[in-house]
Amino acid sequence: MFAAEWESIYQKGEQLNAYPYTEVVSLLHRFKSHNTTGNILDVGCGSGVHAELFAKFGFNVDAFDGSRAAIDFAKKKYQEIEEINFFEMTTDSFMSDTKYDLVLDRLCTSQTGLLSTKNFYKNIKVNLNTGATIFWKGFCYDNSGKEFAQFFDKNNGYWDDFTDGEFKGLGCTTFFTISDVESIFDGYELKDIKEISDKNYKTKYLANHWQVEAVIK
Repeated sequence: MFAAEWESIYQKGEQLNAYPYTEVVSLLHRFKSHNTTGNILDVGCGSGVHAELFAKFGFNVDAFDGSRAAIDFAKKKYQEIEEINFFEMTTDSFMSDTKYDLVLDRLCTSQTGLLSTKNFYKNIKVNLNTGATIFWKGFCYDNSGKEFAQFFDKNNGYWDDFTDGEFKGLGCTTFFTISDVESIFDGYELKDIKEISDKNYKTKYLANHWQVEAVIK
Protein backbone atom coordinates (compact mmCIF):
# COMPACT_ATOMS: atom_id res chain seq x y z
CA MET A 1 0.00 0.00 0.00
CA PHE A 2 1.06 3.59 -0.59
CA ALA A 3 1.34 5.67 2.59
CA ALA A 4 -0.61 8.90 2.11
CA GLU A 5 1.88 10.68 4.36
CA TRP A 6 4.33 10.78 1.46
CA GLU A 7 2.02 12.97 -0.59
CA SER A 8 2.05 15.53 2.21
CA ILE A 9 5.84 15.27 2.53
CA TYR A 10 6.39 15.93 -1.17
CA GLN A 11 3.79 18.71 -1.27
CA LYS A 12 5.87 20.51 1.34
CA GLY A 13 8.97 20.11 -0.86
CA GLU A 14 10.64 17.77 1.60
CA GLN A 15 12.78 14.73 0.64
CA LEU A 16 12.90 15.81 -3.00
CA ASN A 17 16.56 14.92 -3.34
CA ALA A 18 18.71 16.95 -5.70
CA TYR A 19 21.63 14.50 -5.83
CA PRO A 20 21.76 10.73 -6.41
CA TYR A 21 22.79 8.39 -3.61
CA THR A 22 26.29 6.92 -3.72
CA GLU A 23 25.13 3.32 -4.00
CA VAL A 24 22.99 4.19 -7.04
CA VAL A 25 25.93 5.89 -8.73
CA SER A 26 27.97 2.73 -8.11
CA LEU A 27 25.15 0.63 -9.52
CA LEU A 28 25.04 2.75 -12.67
CA HIS A 29 28.75 2.28 -13.30
CA ARG A 30 28.51 -1.49 -12.80
CA PHE A 31 25.48 -1.70 -15.07
CA LYS A 32 26.85 0.45 -17.88
CA SER A 33 30.11 -1.51 -17.93
CA HIS A 34 28.09 -4.42 -19.37
CA ASN A 35 25.20 -2.57 -21.04
CA THR A 36 25.22 0.30 -23.50
CA THR A 37 21.42 0.29 -23.91
CA GLY A 38 18.54 -0.95 -21.85
CA ASN A 39 15.27 -0.19 -20.10
CA ILE A 40 15.32 0.89 -16.46
CA LEU A 41 12.44 0.90 -13.97
CA ASP A 42 12.78 3.38 -11.10
CA VAL A 43 10.42 2.26 -8.31
CA GLY A 44 9.27 5.05 -6.02
CA CYS A 45 11.23 7.62 -7.98
CA GLY A 46 10.51 10.63 -5.75
CA SER A 47 12.24 13.69 -7.22
CA GLY A 48 13.40 11.73 -10.29
CA VAL A 49 17.08 12.30 -9.61
CA HIS A 50 18.03 8.64 -10.20
CA ALA A 51 15.96 8.47 -13.38
CA GLU A 52 17.90 11.48 -14.65
CA LEU A 53 21.20 9.81 -13.77
CA PHE A 54 20.50 6.74 -15.92
CA ALA A 55 18.96 8.79 -18.73
CA LYS A 56 22.13 10.87 -18.98
CA PHE A 57 23.96 7.72 -20.01
CA GLY A 58 21.46 6.88 -22.74
CA PHE A 59 19.20 4.42 -20.93
CA ASN A 60 15.43 4.55 -21.29
CA VAL A 61 13.77 5.02 -17.90
CA ASP A 62 10.24 4.44 -16.68
CA ALA A 63 9.90 6.07 -13.26
CA PHE A 64 6.86 5.92 -11.03
CA ASP A 65 5.71 7.09 -7.63
CA GLY A 66 2.43 7.00 -5.73
CA SER A 67 2.69 10.70 -4.99
CA ARG A 68 1.20 13.11 -7.53
CA ALA A 69 3.25 15.95 -6.03
CA ALA A 70 6.49 14.03 -6.60
CA ILE A 71 5.60 13.12 -10.17
CA ASP A 72 4.53 16.69 -10.99
CA PHE A 73 7.85 17.95 -9.59
CA ALA A 74 9.89 15.42 -11.57
CA LYS A 75 8.01 15.99 -14.83
CA LYS A 76 8.57 19.73 -14.60
CA LYS A 77 12.23 19.49 -13.63
CA TYR A 78 13.20 16.91 -16.26
CA GLN A 79 10.74 17.79 -19.02
CA GLU A 80 13.55 18.17 -21.55
CA ILE A 81 14.83 14.60 -21.11
CA GLU A 82 13.07 12.42 -23.68
CA GLU A 83 14.47 9.18 -22.29
CA ILE A 84 12.36 9.40 -19.09
CA ASN A 85 8.68 8.60 -18.72
CA PHE A 86 7.17 9.51 -15.34
CA PHE A 87 3.98 7.84 -14.07
CA GLU A 88 1.78 8.26 -11.02
CA MET A 89 1.33 4.65 -9.87
CA THR A 90 1.93 2.47 -6.83
CA THR A 91 3.55 -0.93 -6.59
CA ASP A 92 0.05 -2.38 -6.15
CA SER A 93 -1.33 -0.72 -9.30
CA PHE A 94 1.81 -1.03 -11.46
CA MET A 95 1.19 -1.95 -15.09
CA SER A 96 3.55 -1.80 -18.06
CA ASP A 97 4.12 -3.43 -21.43
CA THR A 98 7.85 -2.73 -21.29
CA LYS A 99 10.50 -5.36 -20.63
CA TYR A 100 13.13 -4.09 -18.19
CA ASP A 101 16.83 -4.83 -17.80
CA LEU A 102 17.23 -3.19 -14.40
CA VAL A 103 14.81 -2.44 -11.57
CA LEU A 104 15.92 0.14 -9.00
CA ASP A 105 14.07 0.08 -5.68
CA ARG A 106 15.87 2.18 -3.09
CA LEU A 107 13.72 1.79 0.04
CA CYS A 108 10.42 2.32 -1.80
CA THR A 109 8.91 -1.04 -0.88
CA SER A 110 10.05 -0.55 2.71
CA GLN A 111 7.11 1.87 2.84
CA THR A 112 4.48 -0.47 1.35
CA GLY A 113 4.33 -3.56 3.58
CA LEU A 114 5.73 -7.07 3.25
CA LEU A 115 2.68 -8.45 1.43
CA SER A 116 2.73 -5.69 -1.19
CA THR A 117 6.48 -6.12 -1.67
CA LYS A 118 6.15 -9.87 -2.24
CA ASN A 119 3.31 -9.38 -4.70
CA PHE A 120 5.18 -6.70 -6.63
CA TYR A 121 8.29 -8.81 -7.17
CA LYS A 122 6.20 -11.84 -8.04
CA ASN A 123 4.08 -9.98 -10.58
CA ILE A 124 6.88 -7.97 -12.18
CA LYS A 125 8.66 -11.07 -13.44
CA VAL A 126 6.66 -10.90 -16.67
CA ASN A 127 8.20 -7.45 -17.28
CA LEU A 128 11.81 -8.57 -16.94
CA ASN A 129 14.19 -9.54 -19.71
CA THR A 130 16.29 -12.65 -19.18
CA GLY A 131 19.18 -11.77 -16.89
CA ALA A 132 17.53 -8.56 -15.65
CA THR A 133 18.90 -7.21 -12.38
CA ILE A 134 16.98 -6.06 -9.31
CA PHE A 135 18.71 -3.56 -7.01
CA TRP A 136 16.79 -3.41 -3.74
CA LYS A 137 17.26 -1.74 -0.38
CA GLY A 138 15.08 -2.33 2.66
CA PHE A 139 15.16 -1.68 6.39
CA CYS A 140 16.45 -4.43 8.66
CA TYR A 141 14.29 -5.94 11.39
CA ASP A 142 16.66 -4.71 14.11
CA ASN A 143 16.40 -1.09 12.95
CA SER A 144 15.88 0.99 16.10
CA GLY A 145 13.06 2.94 14.51
CA LYS A 146 10.76 -0.08 14.85
CA GLU A 147 10.76 0.35 18.63
CA PHE A 148 8.75 3.58 18.30
CA ALA A 149 5.88 1.99 16.34
CA GLN A 150 2.54 1.83 18.14
CA PHE A 151 0.78 -0.32 15.53
CA PHE A 152 1.64 -3.51 13.64
CA ASP A 153 -0.46 -4.84 10.77
CA LYS A 154 0.19 -8.57 10.89
CA ASN A 155 -1.70 -9.38 7.67
CA ASN A 156 0.13 -6.85 5.50
CA GLY A 157 3.42 -6.85 7.41
CA TYR A 158 4.10 -3.23 8.30
CA TRP A 159 4.50 -0.99 11.35
CA ASP A 160 2.91 2.45 11.78
CA ASP A 161 2.10 5.28 14.20
CA PHE A 162 5.70 6.04 15.15
CA THR A 163 6.02 8.30 18.17
CA ASP A 164 9.68 9.23 17.54
CA GLY A 165 12.75 8.30 15.49
CA GLU A 166 13.43 8.62 11.78
CA PHE A 167 10.09 7.06 10.75
CA LYS A 168 7.85 9.46 12.64
CA GLY A 169 5.37 10.92 10.20
CA LEU A 170 6.28 8.57 7.33
CA GLY A 171 3.34 6.20 7.57
CA CYS A 172 3.54 2.43 7.16
CA THR A 173 7.09 1.07 7.24
CA THR A 174 8.41 -2.47 6.87
CA PHE A 175 11.37 -4.01 8.68
CA PHE A 176 12.60 -7.17 6.95
CA THR A 177 14.21 -10.31 8.34
CA ILE A 178 16.59 -12.34 6.17
CA SER A 179 13.76 -14.85 5.70
CA ASP A 180 11.55 -12.03 4.43
CA VAL A 181 14.21 -11.01 1.92
CA GLU A 182 14.59 -14.57 0.65
CA SER A 183 10.83 -14.97 0.31
CA ILE A 184 10.48 -11.68 -1.60
CA PHE A 185 12.99 -12.87 -4.18
CA ASP A 186 11.73 -16.42 -4.50
CA GLY A 187 12.36 -17.45 -8.10
CA TYR A 188 15.28 -15.01 -8.46
CA GLU A 189 18.97 -15.72 -8.11
CA LEU A 190 20.33 -13.71 -5.20
CA LYS A 191 23.71 -12.45 -6.37
CA ASP A 192 24.50 -10.28 -3.37
CA ILE A 193 22.92 -9.73 0.05
CA LYS A 194 24.45 -7.25 2.45
CA GLU A 195 23.29 -6.20 5.87
CA ILE A 196 24.74 -2.72 6.12
CA SER A 197 25.40 -1.56 9.66
CA ASP A 198 24.65 2.07 10.45
CA LYS A 199 25.03 2.60 14.18
CA ASN A 200 25.22 5.92 15.97
CA TYR A 201 27.54 5.20 18.88
CA LYS A 202 26.42 8.32 20.70
CA THR A 203 22.68 7.64 20.62
CA LYS A 204 22.94 3.83 20.15
CA TYR A 205 20.45 4.16 17.27
CA LEU A 206 20.69 1.36 14.67
CA ALA A 207 19.65 2.37 11.16
CA ASN A 208 20.65 -0.97 9.62
CA HIS A 209 19.39 -1.86 6.17
CA TRP A 210 19.60 -4.57 3.52
CA GLN A 211 21.17 -4.12 0.10
CA VAL A 212 20.33 -6.82 -2.41
CA GLU A 213 21.14 -7.55 -6.04
CA ALA A 214 19.06 -10.30 -7.61
CA VAL A 215 18.81 -11.64 -11.15
CA ILE A 216 15.77 -13.13 -12.84
CA LYS A 217 16.40 -16.80 -13.60
